[in-house]
Amino acid sequence: MGFFSFNEKYYLQKLDEFEDAKLNFTSLVEAKRLLKVIDDLDDEGYFELGKYLESKHNVVTRLKALIKANGETPFPVQSLAKAPVFDNKEIEAESYFAYLYSKKSSERQNIKAVEELKSYSEHIGFSSDVAYVFLLRDAFLPYLYFKDKFDAHCYPILVGRAFLNDFGKGVDDAFRAHIYDALEMGCACYDDFFAYVTNHMSRTFEDFKPLKNSLKSMLDDIPQEKILVVESGYMGTIPLMFASIDKRVDFTLYTTAPFLSDIYKKKIFCQNYENLRLLETLASQSRLFKFSSYSNGKFYITPSPDPSVLSRSLLEISSMLG
Repeated sequence: MGFFSFNEKYYLQKLDEFEDAKLNFTSLVEAKRLLKVIDDLDDEGYFELGKYLESKHNVVTRLKALIKANGETPFPVQSLAKAPVFDNKEIEAESYFAYLYSKKSSERQNIKAVEELKSYSEHIGFSSDVAYVFLLRDAFLPYLYFKDKFDAHCYPILVGRAFLNDFGKGVDDAFRAHIYDALEMGCACYDDFFAYVTNHMSRTFEDFKPLKNSLKSMLDDIPQEKILVVESGYMGTIPLMFASIDKRVDFTLYTTAPFLSDIYKKKIFCQNYENLRLLETLASQSRLFKFSSYSNGKFYITPSPDPSVLSRSLLEISSMLG
């Protein structure tokens, strides 16, 4: 059970469906999204799944052939233009975010990814009894949007792969594995899926008690009766980790992987997985700053020294807030 076994079974099942029938529009889009999942993982440097599926079953070749045979082309890969560069100096995160907010201007540009995040933010809405926890970096622009519109109950939290790695190698994978296990176990509705995943994550936290204590302290500092974790999407691993610690936690995603869309259908803004890397590779969410450390309840970042990155990021911020 796990990452490879689930994906192998799922991709082969879908290929059997696609290759045995004339593809309608919905099936063709799904085939393109499944290929995009592999392409995105490759683009981020995670080649193992694509290599495994291709070497055993020619999955990539078969998906590309299906898409071409139906007169379509794969979704483009949205790569970073160049590898990000960051300073050595540490800055307290919220003070840096306040500085960026103060530099917003009246300059605007219609940037597709920014418009998508603005629509997503508007969809989330605001309630005075809810704390909004934004997982940065990929929810940085929605965080600024909420600060600008509501200026209340907004918590920017830099809990991602870099943060988790401080607690041991493979922490992210150890928790994400429960999502794949739930899918392989046949959890087909959200309630069953949520119960299975959070129960097993609670047990896994016994092996990572310092991590649990750190995440719990973040949640304990939030006074509101409800907590909504806002993320760009894909698997929802970190929101589920929070939910396994605190019963107040719910979450929302911009989108998710095709194989989770039925389970997460009430948690996602849209099914357009093909837009995810477009959002993640915005300058302000990928090249402007990165997580550096967490201590005494505060996050610290290292910023980019590149003036062109700052300029582009400020344009994205101004466009988001305009």
